[in-house]
Amino acid sequence: MEIRELLMATQIGISVVLIIFCIINTTLSETKKMSLLAMTVMSMNLAISDCLANSNTTELAIRFSKFMVYWMPLMIILAFNHYLSDFLQKEKTKIVEWIILFATVNLIISQFTGMYYIVDANGYHRGEWYVISYVFPLIATGIQMVTIIKNRKGIRKKMLYPMILFILLPIIASVFHIFLKGISLVSITVVFMIVLLYSFSILDTNKQLELAHKKEIEILQEKESLSQQMIEQITSALVETIDAKDSYTQGHSRRVSEYACMIAKKAGKDEQECKDIKFIALLHDVGKIGISSSIINKEGKLTEEEYQIMKKHPIIGRDILDKITINANLRIGACFHHERYDGKGYPFGLKGDEIPEVARIIAVADAYDAMTSKRSYRDSLPQKKVREELVKGTGKQFDPFYANIMIELVDEDKDYKLRQN
Repeated sequence: MEIRELLMATQIGISVVLIIFCIINTTLSETKKMSLLAMTVMSMNLAISDCLANSNTTELAIRFSKFMVYWMPLMIILAFNHYLSDFLQKEKTKIVEWIILFATVNLIISQFTGMYYIVDANGYHRGEWYVISYVFPLIATGIQMVTIIKNRKGIRKKMLYPMILFILLPIIASVFHIFLKGISLVSITVVFMIVLLYSFSILDTNKQLELAHKKEIEILQEKESLSQQMIEQITSALVETIDAKDSYTQGHSRRVSEYACMIAKKAGKDEQECKDIKFIALLHDVGKIGISSSIINKEGKLTEEEYQIMKKHPIIGRDILDKITINANLRIGACFHHERYDGKGYPFGLKGDEIPEVARIIAVADAYDAMTSKRSYRDSLPQKKVREELVKGTGKQFDPFYANIMIELVDEDKDYKLRQN
């Protein structure tokens, strides 16, 4: 096999692989994809035509092949023009299209005048004005080079240099081709430049997709953060409204929330679980919004009728929080924090593990704050008395596991700081 045929086979093989890659690619824009595909097909035709034009075949075949050798570079330049326009997101360089059109018309005319080349019984001969065939491609690529340099600040370096090389190297190969007959340096150079351009196009597109994905995540995180801030602000306002109904238990909801979080943390819950429990506990008394202030702030013991009304606040709280879908567990704290471990609580009389875990934690925290907060009829209970009540309620009112954790916290609180100030 001759060197020319070997080079042609290599170029065709590379071109076929590249065509397949272009067809199956899903990341490039449609214009870039079609432009690269067109350049690849044309470069393959250029290699085949150049080989046929220099083989021992008929005069007609040589004439047609030579026409393709001159025409294909023009079409490659035109395809690159579309690629460049899509990359820069600007209107196509129209003047390049007119130059290519004029060059094509001139090439057709040259078939009858012999201006570029002559094909006769003795084969192919360069015409007297052969060098003119280089003028149009040089002008067109020169305009493209000026466009690239002019817009270089807006072109990522990963793509700037491959595009410059795509223009420069075939031009250099064309100059050498004027003086070296026999090997088509242009077709070889073009094929490898298209491979280079395709490779860097994929790398650039993947990088842009990665950056876009990262930006999308940042936007989502920002939205989530803003949503969380808004939820916290709304929750804070709601908690203030709840606590404002009871003039003797200001800050009750926040303290219960803190105590519940402390119990959860000591129980080995992870950071997110502790955060969720703290948030759920913060709204455990939301149902009091639906209870009359006269009952909530009554000095002394409630009547049986008033007590029955007060016992409705877990159901009211559940119904309110049912409408909030950001956290399906919000309702649990409000609905079940008055259930007792021995089954004598309300509203449903659940016992043991029937009571949701978060509600069992809140029940201990809620009772602790009730004992350590001031009332109209008493001051906060002494720490020793609070501890005794927790021990007495273990296994009855409270889940033993969480009651014992609260007792540990009491024992650690030497200065009795865990109470209403």
